[in-house]
Amino acid sequence: MAALVAAAGLRELVMDKCLGITNVGLAKVTVGCPGLEKLSVKWCLEISDIGIELLSKKCPELRSVDISYLKVSNESHRSLSTLEKLEDITMVCCLFTDDDGLQMLSAGNWLKVITLQHEHYQEQHQQSNNNSNECSNPTNDSNSRKRGRRQRRNFTLEIKAQLAAN
Repeated sequence: MAALVAAAGLRELVMDKCLGITNVGLAKVTVGCPGLEKLSVKWCLEISDIGIELLSKKCPELRSVDISYLKVSNESHRSLSTLEKLEDITMVCCLFTDDDGLQMLSAGNWLKVITLQHEHYQEQHQQSNNNSNECSNPTNDSNSRKRGRRQRRNFTLEIKAQLAAN
């Protein structure tokens, strides 16, 4: 992490599945890399609204961010909507994203792409009639076949800004 803090010229950083990264670690990166343009922190489960707020304040050059699988709320969306250069945001399985959060994101007219995906699983257990809905790691479904029938439906919404023809 110390090497990242010293990399002031860093423009792109992918920290997918770095499960030990917390808000404090993200804070160190954002302070040390203010010119960051692209960041992916998907599956960094210890990052919350606090980390995303600091990211929004310290990295004004951010153009693309992937916050998939984070437990962030509308507060993160509000923070991200202040980034004037943000063009692309990806949020797969962000369970706390709702209409209000999307409204906040759309307030930033500079966004070109918002990608939302919600993985909806319904399992029918052989031992009981309980249905369960969950967002989980899509690669961990080998054991689910043993438990019963699994149906998977993906919901993907991609919003692209319409550029006016001159």
